[in-house]
Amino acid sequence: MSRVACWGLSLGLLCAWPPARAVGAPSQDDPPAPPVAAAETRTVAQVVQVVTGILGYARWPTPPSPEPPLLCVTGSTPYAAALLAGGEAMSTVRARRVAPDDVLVQMCDALYVGDLPAPVSKRMLQNVTGRPVVTILEHDADCGGGMFCLNAQGAQVGFLINLDIIARSGVRIHPSVLQLARRRPQP
Repeated sequence: MSRVACWGLSLGLLCAWPPARAVGAPSQDDPPAPPVAAAETRTVAQVVQVVTGILGYARWPTPPSPEPPLLCVTGSTPYAAALLAGGEAMSTVRARRVAPDDVLVQMCDALYVGDLPAPVSKRMLQNVTGRPVVTILEHDADCGGGMFCLNAQGAQVGFLINLDIIARSGVRIHPSVLQLARRRPQP
């Protein structure tokens, strides 16, 4: 499998987007939050920025026009509220919460997978394999099941890319996203 790793906010900077403010995040006029809450808020904002950046650089074989792509969120994730909230940070994507066995998964242009039991996650990903669905997983250390696998460590949000799954999906990911990443060393 070909996997590539990317760390930091490079994707958002490439998109030339200003840093997104997560729902409930303090503005410049608000008093400073405690360090832990501020770090969590930054991480949430970075996850939203990375997800919307990835989807902004994806091209589906049959564009989801005239509406923005539908991002389906499933599993337990601390980022669900920000991904589903809408607002300015998510203005380029429609988002909906779905259960892993929901028939609506078949209508998704992108699938964000949080914590799920391994067999449930595997079955759901097998159902979209080979279809034009961008898959973004939170917990897949070797990135064997999804196109993009997020890795949030502290205030840094990085991701791995599985080039094999991307190639089989029919979704084109802009080369700039792939160039952001560095090759992961093989053990």
